[in-house]
Amino acid sequence: MGFLKIFSGKGPEGYELKGDSLFKANAYGDAKLEYEAGLDKLEKKDSSNSDLKKRFQEKILQTREAPALYQAEMFGSLP
Repeated sequence: MGFLKIFSGKGPEGYELKGDSLFKANAYGDAKLEYEAGLDKLEKKDSSNSDLKKRFQEKILQTREAPALYQAEMFGSLP
């Protein structure tokens, strides 16, 4: 590992893995923050990686929808 790697932090994939872990633990807000940080890092580092960018955008959307789906699953639909 290069010396400067210590100061650059984790790459976009690291944010994605952390976000996935948080999402599985139903920590949707924290997962969304990780995905957004990963997307930001990706756009600064390698904006040409459209597959990863699309994946981040889809996961951010899922974190927005997941709390409502989770509530509907746990409590049923409200009248």
